[in-house]
Amino acid sequence: MPNMDTYLNLNSPLPHRASTLTIGNFDGVHRGHQAVLAKLCETARQDKGSSAVFTFKNHPSQVLRPHQACQHLCTPDHKIDLIAESGVDILFLMPFTLEFSRQSAEAFLSDVRRVYPFKHLILGHDATFGKDREGNRDTLTKLAQQNGFTTEYLDEMQDNGLPISSSRIRQLLSHGALKEAGHLLGRPYSIKSVVLEGYLDVAGLCLPPQGTYSVKSMIDGKEHKGVAYLEKHEHNEPRLKIDFHQDLQGRTIEVIFNS
Repeated sequence: MPNMDTYLNLNSPLPHRASTLTIGNFDGVHRGHQAVLAKLCETARQDKGSSAVFTFKNHPSQVLRPHQACQHLCTPDHKIDLIAESGVDILFLMPFTLEFSRQSAEAFLSDVRRVYPFKHLILGHDATFGKDREGNRDTLTKLAQQNGFTTEYLDEMQDNGLPISSSRIRQLLSHGALKEAGHLLGRPYSIKSVVLEGYLDVAGLCLPPQGTYSVKSMIDGKEHKGVAYLEKHEHNEPRLKIDFHQDLQGRTIEVIFNS
């Protein structure tokens, strides 16, 4: 796994030559996200500085719309690993809170620039942030001019005339379209999580329909072919059982679904 420094607060300046930043949820780290991360790292290399991602531990909908919260495409640890694999140098991993949601885009960027005075901001085509989504293209163009950084928005990435998005992938997964979901993710659909009482913890994740699936489990870097059973248990909560005869309690493994 490539080296990536992870920070859980914005308390003190970082020991890095600040260059380039991106901001977003990056749920699933799909092909659209990968394009943003690739541009981020390319810009930082050209500037001979570091690349940084600002993202959240939880999905904003869990705070803003708790009764209609989005289900994650991957666990926080899986998201961290996927971002690290892209070659990013720095990850700011923060909790999304009501207090944060009430912060203006200008105040937020000021807080980030105190610890990481970036020169370039790379964003997806529809990125907005700050109170009431005020941090749109017009606002950021003005803030960039006032504060001496550049802002670049990437074009929307599409597949078969439709946008590649986390919401589209969620819809495909919920209908069991694993091959199509994997195509948009840019990798086979998988779940990377911790084993609890013989089951993989899948709480809060977007999942395919209940059933039996052919899978590959990655454990300590080794591949084990087998079967996974996605089912419901008490309180109608989903759980994923792996057909693997080994005590994996407390271990983090990745289960890759064959499509």
